[in-house]
Amino acid sequence: MDRLLTMDSREWDRGTRSRVPLEDRDAVDTEANTPTRIVVGRGGSLLVFVCPSAWAHPHRIVLQ
Repeated sequence: MDRLLTMDSREWDRGTRSRVPLEDRDAVDTEANTPTRIVVGRGGSLLVFVCPSAWAHPHRIVLQ
């Protein structure tokens, strides 16, 4: 299975400042890490996997 899509609830974790984009460094302690306001599950990630050999095979969806 190959990963087709990954959606995360946040662009960065408030405790991990090394992943904050340079243009958002001043807004790191605000809600700038959730610009779309989309929350996956209880604040996790959604991953969609596909079979590379045949698109007819069912996709696999994982919530973390």
